[in-house]
Amino acid sequence: MDLHEAAKDGNCEQLERLIGIGCSVDELDHNRMTALAYASQSTKATTGVLKLLIDSGADPNLPVSEGKKYAVGLAASSGSIAKVQLLLNAGADIRYLSSGNYSIIVHCIYGLYDSEDLSNMLQFLHANGADLDAESAYGESPISVASRFGRFDAVKCLLDLGAHELALGWNHLMKTLVWGTDAEFQAVLNDEKDLGYCDPYGRSAWHLAAFGPHLEKAKMLLRRGVDINAPVRGGETALMICAERGNVEMLTWLIANGATLEATDDSGTTAIIAAARSSQVDCLSKLLSAGANPGHKDQYGSNAMSVTSESKTLRMLEDAGEDISDLSTKSKRALLGFTDQDKIDCTVDDYRSGCNPRFGDTNPELMEVQFWKAMIRCGCNTYRARIQFDPHDSMSHPIWCFDRYGMSFTKLTDGRFVQIAGEHEDYYDPDFYIYNDVIVHDTKGKFKIYGYPKDLFAPTDFHSATLVGEFIYIIGSLGYAGTRRYGETPVYRLSIKTWSLEAVRTTGDNPGWIYKHKCRLMDEHRLVVTHGEICKSKKGVEIHEENTSEFELNLRSLKWIWKS
Repeated sequence: MDLHEAAKDGNCEQLERLIGIGCSVDELDHNRMTALAYASQSTKATTGVLKLLIDSGADPNLPVSEGKKYAVGLAASSGSIAKVQLLLNAGADIRYLSSGNYSIIVHCIYGLYDSEDLSNMLQFLHANGADLDAESAYGESPISVASRFGRFDAVKCLLDLGAHELALGWNHLMKTLVWGTDAEFQAVLNDEKDLGYCDPYGRSAWHLAAFGPHLEKAKMLLRRGVDINAPVRGGETALMICAERGNVEMLTWLIANGATLEATDDSGTTAIIAAARSSQVDCLSKLLSAGANPGHKDQYGSNAMSVTSESKTLRMLEDAGEDISDLSTKSKRALLGFTDQDKIDCTVDDYRSGCNPRFGDTNPELMEVQFWKAMIRCGCNTYRARIQFDPHDSMSHPIWCFDRYGMSFTKLTDGRFVQIAGEHEDYYDPDFYIYNDVIVHDTKGKFKIYGYPKDLFAPTDFHSATLVGEFIYIIGSLGYAGTRRYGETPVYRLSIKTWSLEAVRTTGDNPGWIYKHKCRLMDEHRLVVTHGEICKSKKGVEIHEENTSEFELNLRSLKWIWKS
């Protein structure tokens, strides 16, 4: 454990030992952070840890993270008034401006935008001399940032403390909607001619109502003729705002009054994606019941499943037929029982003996490679491995890695999960490698790695892996350029009893060399493949076309049928 890890963990005994043997208390790590900076933001580190570091010479005004942060700002962003006070007593500058001219109050709002502690922290910082109106280089003031997050209580707090109102950009109707009674709002609304007036974020009074709880005021606005699907500057509608904020009462009313379920913002996000991303279970349930499409993908390829991070929303989407393989890497790791690690937990000798990828010799071979296991537990990329174990590596060969694209994720009936193959990096990168292994996980951070001969199981990525009884059917792949067999569809069958694997010979009208597709089990002997891309050769040139057809594989006859 080094000085920075000890500070994060709040380990005073280890800190004293490391400082005692001469470790530099202000040393920057690979994230350009000091031990004091880590301790200031860590929930594990007490004020006693900060005091130990400061008494040992730590500079409370040393900028960290390339000048973007300061210890006192990190403490404020964590919500700890006691840590902020201790740092101020040690001489920390509460009126610092980081790179980009960000002030402590703006940093605090970014850190506590979803915390009940925000207003208390704002009052404390103001009482100790923080600037209420300092703007960043991008024109962000404390009031404008609080307003953007929908923290209108914090906006009111800042105004009461004396912040300038100009940056808010609200008219009388908007202020009355947020802070006035229904009767006061109706009176102002009766005299208001411009219902389309917008604040700097393109939000009208109608959109502010969606932040809630202002359903009666929203009803008044709709009766006055506002557009129920009117977008803000970034394309969000009131339905999306409700979904993200958990305003289930107004969301239900909007759906009943014909709000467009599949409306998208500028990035292609829909209300159902917004609800899943912010773990708003009740809103997600209402949207699914109303027929919203959970499979819709935004312009980045994300859908509701890939952005969810909460077990209830995950189960809800799974029950709606969504594929858990779409989960984000972070959510998958949480399901598998892994926690974030800053370092790869193995020795240099483990790294040297296990850094190279290799195939299995038997079907299967249990791969007892300590470096591989450490990489799975850490979940980091090869750059981190090289920095930790061999910073002067010539990068002449790929390093074994579990940070992969196109790796399938299949849930077994007993609660275990299976991840198959996938690739690391793109073809032009020295660490590009396509794997052919199988990793079987329980949900407590334990797992087994199985390898296979290359001539039995080709390097496979962007495939589908579907559980059918005692087997997982692995269909499709992108694979290495030069190995793709145009017009064929690779199919493998993996036993979940023995973890042995076999290639399956099929007949009929197969999809061709397909990848990034979806596969669903229709019944116990029929798999249906949809979407994805198909790799073909036309006049000697490889092309990739979107798959617009549906293909069915009968598992009894092993015959493909082109359906549409």
